[in-house]
Amino acid sequence: MQRCTVHPKDPAAWTCTQCSRALCEHCGYDDFAAKSRVVRCTHCMGYASPIRIYVDIPPFTDKIKPYIRGLGRPDALLSFGAILLLTGVLLIARTIGALISMAIWVTWYLLIIRHASEGGDDLAEPSADRFGGAASGLWRLLWVLSWPLVIGISAYMDAIPIGRTDFTAALWLTEALILAPAWLITAASIDSFLALIDPRTPFRIVWRVGRDYLKLLVVWLGLLAASWAATRLTVVFDRVPVVAFILDQAIFFVTWTTSAFVLGWFVWERAEQLGLRTHEERVRDQIPGAIPRGDRPRHPQAPVPAASTEPRPDDGDLTLSQRPPLVSGPTAPDHRDDHRNDHMDIDALPIDASMRGAPPEGPAATALPTFSGAELPSDPTVMAVSAAPPNAASSTSPSGSSLAEAIESGDRDAAWRIWSTVTQTTNANLIPVTSRFALADLLRDAKPRRAGEVLRTLITGSDSEAAARAVTALAAILRDRLGKPAEADALESAFARSRRPPA
Repeated sequence: MQRCTVHPKDPAAWTCTQCSRALCEHCGYDDFAAKSRVVRCTHCMGYASPIRIYVDIPPFTDKIKPYIRGLGRPDALLSFGAILLLTGVLLIARTIGALISMAIWVTWYLLIIRHASEGGDDLAEPSADRFGGAASGLWRLLWVLSWPLVIGISAYMDAIPIGRTDFTAALWLTEALILAPAWLITAASIDSFLALIDPRTPFRIVWRVGRDYLKLLVVWLGLLAASWAATRLTVVFDRVPVVAFILDQAIFFVTWTTSAFVLGWFVWERAEQLGLRTHEERVRDQIPGAIPRGDRPRHPQAPVPAASTEPRPDDGDLTLSQRPPLVSGPTAPDHRDDHRNDHMDIDALPIDASMRGAPPEGPAATALPTFSGAELPSDPTVMAVSAAPPNAASSTSPSGSSLAEAIESGDRDAAWRIWSTVTQTTNANLIPVTSRFALADLLRDAKPRRAGEVLRTLITGSDSEAAARAVTALAAILRDRLGKPAEADALESAFARSRRPPA
């Protein structure tokens, strides 16, 4: 389990996308971004993503001993005693009572399998409503209808004389024993009537699982053999019937319930192979339901937003070059792509002031110099930004309205037309980060897919904080608007891994 970087004794619930710290509940605090609830780091105020882990399920052979140890709990003994008393009283009614008693035992057996197939590692309570409504009556009906077949096969097997082997009867018995676990798994775990009556379903289970089914079969038959042997203790200890009865029921209870648990846990272990669950369902948060309990930091060490013109603390002495730019020519090398990294301030690019969301006059329009050519600096602390193509210098629609004006007026169609024009002729990264977030926020409710396209440009072409904010907003759109929580979780996990420092 991953531990908190600051508090090593506490497990970590999130990873900061800015400082890469592992955060516990006291190192994260609640915040809101793009109308979504997010968790931020109390150390650097960066966005935090939950730590996701893959649930490693132990094999069923390793779970037998802990399960048997748990059968000694009072609730497990009470459940077994209650069913034993109820079925014993029903035997007074002779044949009808015996059939009802058998139906109760079989139903509980299926409930144990189903409970274990859902990840339960304890004894299932004998509550028949676990199968739900009409399905509960369906199980009983199917078992009652199948009971005459069991009686007929038993009578046929009893007709085999001692000392002589009937090949047909032996073949039926062998096939029934081999496919019995697969049939019980189908009846308990698969909520499909067609799959239950389809004779090919047990064969498909055996085919998908492969050789591990043989191990399951050996363990299951061994437990049933031990359960059957327990019924013969009354013959061995005929002089002490009370002791024999107690041993008989204790061994039967342990072996009988364990055989059902083995089948259910095998389904839980092999759910992906059987097609009952997907790989994503095995991935969960390291601390499910973690609540951030930290406070918003008061010190001014939070990362500066990407659209700000102030220098960032991690930029050091990185400045814009004030040298005369080189004139672009047919043979002049284009180094624009050499500096596409997370440390480039997008406001330094020569974009019209209307694209930055600032008025064309005033300090916002003259705060940064413009360039007409590309220059590769010789000083590593100096960076020259190349000029944008001529058709990227204006972010206006054919009607003359700017992107900032369209966003401010709430005109989604005009804003999207301007966005499409700019992205098709130049590069989306030339549009300021604040304008892209504002456009995504405008399109979020009415056009969530278009908002997702805008946010994806922020994930790949912005600094780490803007990318983290875009990931959070895009994940919220996938969950709330498009109904794709699995894709949202995968996006957040992939982004967290990409920001994790190499080992």
